[in-house]
Amino acid sequence: MTPDVDAALENGGRVVVTGTWGSGKSTLLRAVADTMPGRTGATVLRAAPSPIDRTLPWSAAAELLAALPPHATARLSAPQRDTLAALTAPHGGAAPPALAVRAALASALAPPPGATAPHLIVIDNAQWVDGASAEAIGYVLRSTPAALVPTVFAVRGHRPPREAGLLLGVPATHVHLGPLTLDDVVDVLARHGRPTRWAAEVHRGSGGNAALVFAAARQGTTAPPDITADWPALLSPAARHTLLLTALARHPATARRAGGVHAEAHLAEAIEAGVLRVAPPHPARATDPLTPDSDPHHPAPEPEFAARWLRDTLASTASTAHRAEAHAALAAAEPDPVRAVLHRTLTRSGFDAVAAAHAEEAATTARRTGHPAEAAQLLLLAADRTPPEFPAARLARLRAAVTDAATGSSLALARQAADAIGAARGGPADQVAALLGVVDAAGQNMHELDHLLAHAAVLAAGDANLSATVHLRIALKANVCDGDPRRARAAADTAARLAHSAADHATEALALTMRARVERVLGHFDDSASTLTRALALKVPLSAIGVSGSPEYLAVRHAVFDDRLPEARASLLRLLPVAEQRGDTEDVEEVLRSLAEVDARAGRCARARTWAQRALVLCTTTGLSPGPAWYTAALTEWAGGTFRQAVACATHGLRASEEEGDALFTSRNLLALGSAHLAAGRPKEAVVCLRRVAELQARQHVTDARALVWQPELAEALAAARDFSAAEAELRRLAPAAARHPGSSLAAAALRSHAACLTAQGRLDEAEPLLVEAAGHFAALGLPMEQGRTLLAIGRLERSRRRVAAARACWHKALALFDAADATPWSTLTGDLLTRINGRSPGVTGPLTDVERRLARLVSEGASNQDAAARLFVSVKTVETTLSRIYRKLRIRGRTQLASAMSNDRDRNRRILSTTHDSTMCPDQ
Repeated sequence: MTPDVDAALENGGRVVVTGTWGSGKSTLLRAVADTMPGRTGATVLRAAPSPIDRTLPWSAAAELLAALPPHATARLSAPQRDTLAALTAPHGGAAPPALAVRAALASALAPPPGATAPHLIVIDNAQWVDGASAEAIGYVLRSTPAALVPTVFAVRGHRPPREAGLLLGVPATHVHLGPLTLDDVVDVLARHGRPTRWAAEVHRGSGGNAALVFAAARQGTTAPPDITADWPALLSPAARHTLLLTALARHPATARRAGGVHAEAHLAEAIEAGVLRVAPPHPARATDPLTPDSDPHHPAPEPEFAARWLRDTLASTASTAHRAEAHAALAAAEPDPVRAVLHRTLTRSGFDAVAAAHAEEAATTARRTGHPAEAAQLLLLAADRTPPEFPAARLARLRAAVTDAATGSSLALARQAADAIGAARGGPADQVAALLGVVDAAGQNMHELDHLLAHAAVLAAGDANLSATVHLRIALKANVCDGDPRRARAAADTAARLAHSAADHATEALALTMRARVERVLGHFDDSASTLTRALALKVPLSAIGVSGSPEYLAVRHAVFDDRLPEARASLLRLLPVAEQRGDTEDVEEVLRSLAEVDARAGRCARARTWAQRALVLCTTTGLSPGPAWYTAALTEWAGGTFRQAVACATHGLRASEEEGDALFTSRNLLALGSAHLAAGRPKEAVVCLRRVAELQARQHVTDARALVWQPELAEALAAARDFSAAEAELRRLAPAAARHPGSSLAAAALRSHAACLTAQGRLDEAEPLLVEAAGHFAALGLPMEQGRTLLAIGRLERSRRRVAAARACWHKALALFDAADATPWSTLTGDLLTRINGRSPGVTGPLTDVERRLARLVSEGASNQDAAARLFVSVKTVETTLSRIYRKLRIRGRTQLASAMSNDRDRNRRILSTTHDSTMCPDQ
């Protein structure tokens, strides 16, 4: 951020930095003050008023004067020195005249005539500058050239208040420090040696607040760090009480009703302090002046906590009596009967059979309506309120709580329920259910749970039903975390046999599905198909076993592997609402990721990125293992975003998967990373990644080459790196698998990689028929991305033959495919090839149309695709397609370069939400 502010100071001389508490304003100002003297020779005059200074006339001006070197005031006239001295002297009489102070300050703060270095004024917490100083300093700045007295100051909030406008009095560059992105949090944690898997939880808890993120990284915690309570402490006690209501309620509207007539003012105070934030309005509200404020289709957005840790801290630090009082008020104001029961139950502690029964009934409703985590919370309350003379009821409620917590992927609630079962001295069945619930809630992050599975196996010994459920989890862990499909198959087979003997059809179906999954991985295709048929024949409803582990979902994955994408997509669209209705977040994420993969391969890149973004948001908001979601994001960025972002996503996913011991997605993220490097023209880096994939796949005994298609990518990367012997060896290893599946995408990719090796060696006549055949196969399979990549290769071959027209024709065909698929990076790459073959340097390849120019201007000014679509009255898809065309014409690859190409010298920093020239801060206009 310092270079951005430095550049603004040099260009305009006036900068105002805004942001919430903890956003980094003071740190930024210190960095500017520390670096500017060495670069420009400036004398730095600093002031940092506190709240009490706002009521002390001339306090800010006096603080600036105290920073002046002695010679600055020595050159003033005696009356001026006396005037300025009076600002800091104890006042027993009248204050000096404002006009005299203005004149004296102007002389003192401006550098002396002939000086080559300016006076840099740095004011932190400018919202607390007293009014007299604001008037006087504003006059000085209006009457002094900006080059002589550059100024930068920070204001808490989203925009400068009245005092800030008086301070500047001229147009200024406004830099707003927004929250850190998830990528930023990953980087901060990495610099502090913390695990990447913490990133989603820290980002979710902190809301991206820089101070909270750095504090959590320093303390090594994913819980609220010590300084969290400092933020709401800025508010009045009454506002903090309303915030407690908001923290305990699901909706702010309930808190308003419970908080009384002053609640709205308290919420406004919290928003002003940045403790609460309001989501951006619906596009129609922002662009259509005819949209009424009361439009029921576009209700006003509700405020939410800027950081979840704020909510948690408010609730945890309140006294028991205060929380009980708040829950009582919320129970009376809550329209949702389930939430009302929750609040009523929390108004008092102690055993209460009636309250326990009501909480259990509400949990049933929550579960039925797709809120399993809420059901788990209610069941834990019900168990806690259950009188000791009903131990069986208490254990039943705790077991149900574990199941609901696992379904809702709430590891914290699952552990809480499991601990309660252990404390209640539950029997083996209860304890096994508790342990397996914790394992299920952990998702793919099971590498540290071996001790739980071992304990569960001991407890389940002699009970076929219980042992079947334990062996099923052992099979899952062996496949996902340990990368050992042979052991996974043996455990799944044991689980299926035990479940069959116990007539547990649900567990049997899940175990057979797992067995079919690993049989396919091991290359036992006929056995896999037979086992999957047995699982499907049991006809266990998805409501009983979930989606991701079901035979129906495995059939979809096999369709994806076998290039039956329309069939897979239709099935996924049927499964998605089932997963959403059950409320199983891991199932929903799994289906979303598969939809993203299918649409990316089928040439629906914009839609694929939307699915992937939904999956990533779900992962970051619920605490699921991040490796799979980052992998899918990398795939869709490779197809329709940017190669640079694909590398970033795959890198995050690789780090997270390695930390969690997830062998399955370590391989996948390495493949995504290698493919992105290869597409970006970095074959040596691609080879390093893809060779690691080869090692992992060999170690895991994976023989189904269609489940993860990495060999053609490795062979192509080796050829591009001119390691022909290694490339040919890889092609020989790939040949048997390609021969077993003629006409498949694997076979076509093998042809293309073989042709790449031949082309790199100059054997063009041998390569051409292979590429033509591969392109035909990809076209027949409905894989436009791969068809386009193959046409690019044919064009390069023709260029090597110096057949320019033929090369141009191939690349135009590829460009049409990529444009239709919204494959932005590939359209850009193809456009670059066409530009060069036409004898021009990369630059503007054609004039922008009026519509393109309007869109380019909006995007370069920070508009999202959704915002731009609303303002131009077109669809988001049209915006994405038009942007692809603009990028190709301008020979650029992203929004930052677009901003530069549109003659906008304000770099797009991830932490700057808006950088604009704000002329409204000039009171003279």
